[in-house]
Amino acid sequence: MQADAFQPPMPARQSQVLALLGHFYLKQGFAQRAMTVFSALEILDPDNPVHLRANAVACRRAGRLEQALVCLDKLALRGRINAPYHLLRAQVLQGLARSHEAEQAMRAYLQARSPRSTPEGAVP
Repeated sequence: MQADAFQPPMPARQSQVLALLGHFYLKQGFAQRAMTVFSALEILDPDNPVHLRANAVACRRAGRLEQALVCLDKLALRGRINAPYHLLRAQVLQGLARSHEAEQAMRAYLQARSPRSTPEGAVP
């Protein structure tokens, strides 16, 4: 039996069309379908962290909070931590009744959103 040859990542245009379909499903309230699309995109286009974040949102909306947390952990391992990441993490952790961790994530979100303090005497 012959081994499959390495396949390059999905072409950008195809990836964008599938992502659009996933976002359409999310907007229309079909979170389970969006999860399916974004899970497939994670496999077909693994270098694009946007699909991972969208899958975490779809999982949260579908009530699959543990799965959403797994997606968020994968994002963190890729170094994709920003304010929206912390907000989504706080929402997921609150849904899992892990309020202390949710509070920490919300504080991280607020800190990430706050304007940087300027040094004394500096003009902003």
